[in-house]
Amino acid sequence: MRTQHPTFVPHSFDGFDLYAQLCVHLPPIAATSYHKVKNTIRASPPVPPQGRLSGRAARMYFALIRTGEPNSRTAGTPLEGLRVAHIRAIFTLPHHYPTPSRSEVPQRQALAYIEWMTPFHRMDPHSCLYVLSPSTRQQRPYGEVIVADRIVRNCHLWPAYGRAIDRRWNVDNVTEQSKTFYFSPYFDLPTFCMLRLGHFGCIP
Repeated sequence: MRTQHPTFVPHSFDGFDLYAQLCVHLPPIAATSYHKVKNTIRASPPVPPQGRLSGRAARMYFALIRTGEPNSRTAGTPLEGLRVAHIRAIFTLPHHYPTPSRSEVPQRQALAYIEWMTPFHRMDPHSCLYVLSPSTRQQRPYGEVIVADRIVRNCHLWPAYGRAIDRRWNVDNVTEQSKTFYFSPYFDLPTFCMLRLGHFGCIP
């Protein structure tokens, strides 16, 4: 928008349609089932308590994202061309926003604001799991707006607890408080087949 419509200025009162989740269908795996599996990626903000209604914690999933970044560690594996990101919001642009004249971002196409995790490089020598951390640029979270079609599926990261669990962590804040995570291959059957058995075709 900045390069093709330099005179357009967004305003703080502009409204965006937000979506709580995005669903994709994973291809069937012959060794386990011939049925497609629905995979849900959630990105819902926290809801504060109001009156008699209790509040709700944020549900922002980690997910595998397609990227053109080269990575020699994953080249030739089912993880080639993929990187983990924290999904912060799924949304569409307001109707009056100009969109690029080219076809890669059609009007009202779903977009996502994500914050990248570090690429698949470092592996724990004991568990043989990839070790990931929130990626930063200029000491800030490395965020980006992408077309939602690049989101492949959700994934599961384990916080690195260390020798003692941080008592400040709980189910609502651990993804924000922890600075190091392990990429889990045991989340579900498609993930296990892809990461532990090296099967291709487990993701769309």
